[in-house]
Amino acid sequence: MSHSRPGYNHKPPSPNNFCHMVKEAITDEIDAVQMYAKMANMVDNMTLKTLILSIAGDEYGHAKTWIAIDTLLCGHHSQC
Repeated sequence: MSHSRPGYNHKPPSPNNFCHMVKEAITDEIDAVQMYAKMANMVDNMTLKTLILSIAGDEYGHAKTWIAIDTLLCGHHSQC
């Protein structure tokens, strides 16, 4: 099977690279939670505020999932 995407690598990522990427994903999700919470505090419309906080909650859930993956596959989060 041929892939036309630039940079496509047929080899699976090395464990160290994978763990590094997981750590980056955790950081990105937490950063998104903080940004969305800040955005929610900038609006007065309660419907919009609730929607934005819901999105922040989704991102928090993603972070928790990545932390679980980190713990299972990379060892303790701080060692990843």
